[in-house]
Amino acid sequence: MQPALFLIALSTTSAWAQAPSDDETEAARATESLPVVRKAAESYVVVEERPVGKVTLEFHPEPLLQWSNPVGGSFHGAVFIWTADGRPDVIASIYRKYVPTPPHLGIEFHSLTNAQVSAGRDGHPEWFPASGIAAPEPVADAATPADSDAQRLRQLRALAREFTATKTDRKDVTRPLRLLTQPIYRYQSASQGVVDGALFAFVEGTDPEVFLLIEARRTEGKKDSVWHYALARMNSVNFRVSHKAREVWSVPTIPWPQAHNPREPYTLFTFRPGEGVNPPDDSAEPTSVRPN
Repeated sequence: MQPALFLIALSTTSAWAQAPSDDETEAARATESLPVVRKAAESYVVVEERPVGKVTLEFHPEPLLQWSNPVGGSFHGAVFIWTADGRPDVIASIYRKYVPTPPHLGIEFHSLTNAQVSAGRDGHPEWFPASGIAAPEPVADAATPADSDAQRLRQLRALAREFTATKTDRKDVTRPLRLLTQPIYRYQSASQGVVDGALFAFVEGTDPEVFLLIEARRTEGKKDSVWHYALARMNSVNFRVSHKAREVWSVPTIPWPQAHNPREPYTLFTFRPGEGVNPPDDSAEPTSVRPN
C-alpha cells in the first residue's frame, strides 16, 4: 500500500526559482516554514505495538530543533518526536525546500525503537516500518553512570564528544558532520529501563543528518546501569560514525525507490506545492518529488 500524499500551500511567486538574496530572506523563510511543518507533524498519529495492545505515542508539538541547511540550498525545517513513557521512539525532521527548484515539503521519519510502530493520518497508515533501530550497544570504556542528574549530564556530553561522523553525498563528496554538544532532548523511561538518556544530533549547517542516542540502561544481572548508544540516519546517503577513532557504524546510500518505501525504518516523503495543508476533500493528484 502506498502512502496517501497531501498538498502543502506554498508561495506562488517567481521567487521560488531564485537563490536566497540575503540573511533577511532566510530569516523570513525560517519564520514562514515553522507553522507549516508543525501542522504537518500534528496531522500524524503514531501508534506502537505493545504486549497489551496498540498504544498511541505522545506527540511533542514544540520542535526540539529548528534548522537550516545552506550547504544544500535554502532549506528550513524542524525536528519533532513521539514518545513512549518518556523515551523518543519515533522522530521526524520536516522541512520546506525553497531553492534550488523544484520547491517542496519533505517529511523524514525514523523509528528509534525495536517495537513495531506506524504513523498515519485520518485513520490511514502511511508509514509502517517492518523493523526499527538497531539495539543499543554498550559504550566502550565508559564509566559507570553517576548518581546525580548534573553529573550524568556532564557524562552524556563527554561521551557524545567521543563520537565523530561523516556524510558522503550522491556526488561522492565526503564532509565531516558537526556535533551539537548540547542534547536536543533528555529523558528517562522506567518502563524501558532507561535511567537517563539524551538525544544528540550531528548536523550539516544546523540540519540533523545523524541522531545519536546515549542512554544509561539497566542490564539484567548487573547492579549498576550501563551507558549504551544507538544511531539513526536522517538522510538517504552514506554515513560513517566512529567512536574514539574506531568505526562503529556505517550505512550505505539508499536507492531512491527504497528511500520512499514506507516499510523502511527511515522513510522520506516529499510533496510538491499545492492548495491548503492536507485538505480532506482535495481531488487534485499530487506528485512526489526527489530532493537533490
